Order: sequence, then C-alpha cells, then structure tokens
Amino acid sequence: MRHVPLATLAVALTASAATAQTPPPETNAYEVIAAGPVPLPAPCACIANPFTMPSARPGWGYGSGPAAPDTPAPPSDADRKRAAAEYAEERARLGALVEDARRGNPHATISVARHMAEGTEAERKAAVRWFQLAARQGHDDAPVALAYRYRRGVGVKQNDRTAAYWYYTAASRGSRVAMVALGLMYAAGRGVPESWDTAVAWWQHAAAEPGLPIASRFLGDAYACGLGVARSLEAAVLAYRDAAKRGELSSSVQLGRIYESGCVAIDDETALEAYKTAADQGDPEAQVALSRMLLEGRGGTGHQPHEAYMWARIAERRLADGELRALASVRAADAARHLSAADRQDIEKLVAALIDENTKPIWR
Repeated sequence: MRHVPLATLAVALTASAATAQTPPPETNAYEVIAAGPVPLPAPCACIANPFTMPSARPGWGYGSGPAAPDTPAPPSDADRKRAAAEYAEERARLGALVEDARRGNPHATISVARHMAEGTEAERKAAVRWFQLAARQGHDDAPVALAYRYRRGVGVKQNDRTAAYWYYTAASRGSRVAMVALGLMYAAGRGVPESWDTAVAWWQHAAAEPGLPIASRFLGDAYACGLGVARSLEAAVLAYRDAAKRGELSSSVQLGRIYESGCVAIDDETALEAYKTAADQGDPEAQVALSRMLLEGRGGTGHQPHEAYMWARIAERRLADGELRALASVRAADAARHLSAADRQDIEKLVAALIDENTKPIWR
C-alpha cells in the first residue's frame, strides 16, 4: 500500500469543524460486522432470515435505541453536548497529536484519524490515510476502521476486496468483530472467493472463549442450514442458547423459531420463553411473534388478547414502514377484535407511556 507523507496528511487540519457529534461507527461492533446480505445456495427450513444482522442498538423508545432493526437512533442532547465538548478539546490539541504521530505514537495517530473522521468530506478522506498510518504503526483498532470504510465507501471509494484485506488484517491480530465480518464476506463471496467452510472457521474462532455472542448466532445458522458444517439442529440449538444466554437478542428469536417450527422436539412453552426474552429487551421481531402466540394461547398461557395487543402495538409504534411493521399491524388488529374499545384505549395509553418513558412492560 502506498505510504503518504505526514506533511500531506497534515494539510487537511485547516478544514472546518465537524457538525455531527455521534460515536465513530467503527466502535459499534454490529456496524462493522454488517458486511451486506448473504445469498443462500438453497432455502433453509426451520429458521428464518439466516445470516442477517440484528438491530445494532436495541432499546426502548427513540431516546435509548432504534425503533427497529437498521433504524439508528439519534444521540440525545446530552450525548451531543458531551461529544461536541470532547471534539473541541481534541481540536485544540490536534497539533500536539500530529507531532506525536510524527514521532511514531500509534495512539496519537489514531486519535487524529478519529477526529478527522468526524469532519468535512475532505477530512474524512484524510482520515483514511491517518488510519492507514496507524495500522502501519501497529494500532489494532486501525484495520477495523479501515475495513469499515472500504466496505461502506466512507471517505474512500467502496472496495470489497480491500475491505476483506483489512478485515483479515484485523482478524489476524485477534479482533473477534473482524473475524465475524470476514466470515460473512466469505459466506457471501464478497471481496473473497465464496467459501462456507472458511466462513464457519472464522465464526468458530470468534465464538471461542471469551467469544463474541453474534459469532455463536451465525454458527447456529450454519448448523441449522447445513452450510460449512453437517446439518445438526441440536448443534444449532446449543449455539443459539450460548449466544442468547449472553444477551444476543436475535439468537433468542432464532430459538423461538426453531422450537415453534417443530423441527426439534420442544414444546411451545420453550418457544414462548425465547421470544419473551428478546421482546422484553426491545426486539420488535420477537414482539410480533410473541403477540401471535399469546393470542393463540400457545405455550400454556391461555388466550391473552390484552398482552397480545400490547406487544403488537409496541412493535408497530416503534417500527419503520416495511413488512415487519405491516405484520405488527395485522397482529394488533387480530388481537383488537377480542377487546372492547375501552380496553384498547387503556392499552394505547400504556404503550404510549412505555415508549415515551423508555420503560419495559410488566410481564405477568
């Protein structure tokens, strides 16, 4: 890779200050891992949407998390003010950081890179060169930042092959986030030759203790679909359970699906509990599935139209337009037919309060 003189890198420091005060995207593991859709060689029964990325920051209400998968939440006013103050402070000492970078300090170099990444388009382009310098100086975070930028075309022309190179560099240095992303690149044949065996190998590395839960989720998908490994629903369940136990919400959803499908000999009560785990933490897909099971009285709950309506409306209120929101609307309408107008009005007030106050429902 071509080396760029530090003098050239420093030119962009005269550019204007950044206006957006948000966390660097490469600090969000799910943002880095999201390497694009993975085409499947054949339909995969028993689960749905295998190898798809879950919501990056699930949460309640718009103030603490996204309304739905792929819908990022804007930072709060307090977060913006804090980030702006940090940005101004770093801007004031940027000259000293550049000098430290010249002397070979990788921590100073990546600080300059991250600062530039928040600036104008010219600064974002310069940030790529600073990240490259930090990578040459041995900073482990730099290859991850570069992989993200080449994959998304941020400050540089989009290039999957170069993104894969930097994912591999980061993975070789021990980044479990990069291992998972690189596995997705191999599964999709994006920037590298398609190889499910290689994809699974990287996910196994990433899932090893102390592992990254989303790696176990993708291993579960691989076992459920028989891609890169022999098909084993029992192994899939174990992988999903491992990830769900450590808070990976989409694995709870996959558990619910695999139980509910009848592909494994588990009753509806286990499926209900899996959906509940994810729904309680704000996953709208789980909320929609849970609503249906409650309305049908599955899992030993009996007919529960009130809670079914509540979960469907929480999901519908928080989701962006799309198939899942439309399904949430259908589930809410199904439950509404079993409720009085007064009941629906009371639940609507509860749902509005829950979303406004970022409060979890009380599960009875």
